[in-house]
Amino acid sequence: MNVYFDTEFTGLVPNTTLISIGMVAETGEKFYAEFTDYDKDLVTDWIQKNVVDKLVLKPNESIITKDCWMFSGSTNYIWNRLLIWFEKISGAQYETFQDNAKAYIHPEHLGEQIQLVSDVCHYDMYLLQNQVFGGAFNMPVNINPVCYDICQDICAREVAGDDLKWYPNMNGMADAFYVSREMFCKKVAGDLPEGKRHNALYDAKVIKMIYEGMRK
Repeated sequence: MNVYFDTEFTGLVPNTTLISIGMVAETGEKFYAEFTDYDKDLVTDWIQKNVVDKLVLKPNESIITKDCWMFSGSTNYIWNRLLIWFEKISGAQYETFQDNAKAYIHPEHLGEQIQLVSDVCHYDMYLLQNQVFGGAFNMPVNINPVCYDICQDICAREVAGDDLKWYPNMNGMADAFYVSREMFCKKVAGDLPEGKRHNALYDAKVIKMIYEGMRK
């Protein structure tokens, strides 16, 4: 099972911290969380205006509907909620012993394998593995610790001569990095999801639509 995800965080710096995370399973089930313990000293004016000011939950608020779970809280709280959501969508059964500790999987309830899919995901995957799970080896074994990056797909299409090549002095991954994801999503999927840019759940929906649209 593919799970498409995106994060917002406090800047492209070594000690950055998560502000929010959004996930969409291939079945359409969604998870969205806002972290209350991000490092506010790292927030720039741009991040404040484009990310923090656009957060949608009150501190420590929880909203659960049939297809979307939304939470605001500490990293440890979100870690726990995310594990329960992964259990729900995959049918796995985890055992945990303390906050941010290794999540063991019951041998009789392995569930479906989960493949995480993101876009230019070196920061997103690092933060998910290390801030949320406390290390890649602490992730449940039914979750692939290697993320699939759709930037590779966009790069392949660019190099193949797609008319979205806007930066003739670059090539390959550089071209793919600068392509507007909204325009590319409209091109390959014919539409855009509801929501606004720089919201992690919206961006996760865009990633899902691009991945699936390129494979039609």
